[in-house]
Amino acid sequence: MTHDRGVRRLLHRAHLLASAWRLHTTAQRLAGGAGWTETRDRLLAARGLPERVDPADAVWAAARTARLGRLLAGRRDTCLLRSLVAGALVADTPGVAVRIGFRRPWATGDLLDGHAWLSVADRALTPAEPDDVAFEEVVALPLERAR
Repeated sequence: MTHDRGVRRLLHRAHLLASAWRLHTTAQRLAGGAGWTETRDRLLAARGLPERVDPADAVWAAARTARLGRLLAGRRDTCLLRSLVAGALVADTPGVAVRIGFRRPWATGDLLDGHAWLSVADRALTPAEPDDVAFEEVVALPLERAR
């Protein structure tokens, strides 16, 4: 019994990684100039996306895929791309949103510093404040599959 569960878990993770890789490829292509509506629709229309994905597994798959893409294919690894990929994987869950915020320039000395993170039911799944400097949320972009 335990062996079967382990095999199912391994196959599930492999499916998540394959789906995340396809989503990352699509998001990378769209990042150059597509608007939010087109980006969301294209990601959610991807074939073969798993249903009812645990949010922690989605975040893991998105981070792993972004890292592999950067190392193996020279792809960008940004908080926005990771949030889009993880969000598309959990889009069957109500309340999924990609949130975008900015730090006040006087907090960091930079001209402008932005960050994107994923939330489900208003709970951040990826770090909303990666360096202990608060980001002020500017927009929450819903990323839910139509039912």
